[in-house]
Amino acid sequence: MSIRAPRSARALVALTSVTLVAGCGGPRELSSKVVVEVETTPPGAMVTLSDASGRRALGRAPLTHEVEYVETVYESTPTWWIMTAASAVVAGLGAALVMGGAGSELRDSGGAIVRDTTDSTMIGTGIALAALGGTTFFVGLPLAIVDTSLADDVLWSSPRHGPTAYEADLPGYRGASQVLATSAERPWSVRLVLAEDASASASAPVLGGLADAPNVAEGSVLSGAGGLGTRGALPFVAVFEVEDRSRVTDAATIAALTDQLATQLVERRAFRVVPAADLRARLAEAKKASYQACVDERCQIELGKAVAADRTLSARILRVGEGCTINGVVYDLKTEATERAASVRGGCTPEALVAGIERLAAKLAED
Repeated sequence: MSIRAPRSARALVALTSVTLVAGCGGPRELSSKVVVEVETTPPGAMVTLSDASGRRALGRAPLTHEVEYVETVYESTPTWWIMTAASAVVAGLGAALVMGGAGSELRDSGGAIVRDTTDSTMIGTGIALAALGGTTFFVGLPLAIVDTSLADDVLWSSPRHGPTAYEADLPGYRGASQVLATSAERPWSVRLVLAEDASASASAPVLGGLADAPNVAEGSVLSGAGGLGTRGALPFVAVFEVEDRSRVTDAATIAALTDQLATQLVERRAFRVVPAADLRARLAEAKKASYQACVDERCQIELGKAVAADRTLSARILRVGEGCTINGVVYDLKTEATERAASVRGGCTPEALVAGIERLAAKLAED
């Protein structure tokens, strides 16, 4: 008697194999925000953060800051247990089919078979199902146990924007920096210790006592006959897009002039400039389409404080006769008063405007 598994049993084997593979658990990404406590010694230093998304000012320490953190955890699946239970049922069904298909043989007195009730198809199906169910059960049970034990285990974790570094600056002290250690237990904390700068202390008398004056804003640029004062911790300035009130040029040139103005200020060591990306992000939160949606003084003050700037800088182009005038105003956010202003006169061509912006930056840096 030949016993062969029917096509339906072979199809069931293939379907089971596909189901087992599809039922495997896998990684799942969880995103959360972790609070980081930032302190400096001495307190009051300006703290900036750097990561893959750029560099931005956070404000004066002590402060708290939220870092977006990503954890990849293993997500288990109930499919293994379902398949294990189903395989036990299939194995039992196969055994029942084998027993039912065995039947019996009726022989005469001479030993010849008179009637055979054995069902070879049923036996073949039963053997295939029993083998399939038994194999799946003994393979699936340990896998189901392992899958359950790994549930919600953290596979890897990291800040969403890569390594996060904090930097602190304070007049009269050397800057300090530290990379956030994400392996430590939460809550996370960063402590930046600034060492006193002996060279800055030695040069303090040159400022004519202004360094100790109570009315001088911490981190501000001191002006007077001696030019710029303490350069160890230049103030942060939010440079807003140059306003073209007379419509003398296009948007691309305005963007280039704004970038040139910020670059010139940094090159002349007059200020540290808040990244334009930070201003755009804050503008987006305020549902403003561009810099030009924030041209009034009140809006710029609020935005400057939101990005932890010390100053704001606004510049305007005005056509006067055949030429153009560029006016620049620096506003001190701490004293809430205009700190300095400058004006330059020149042509209205893109080349003349670039030259005017450079002269304006030079004047603002010298004041």
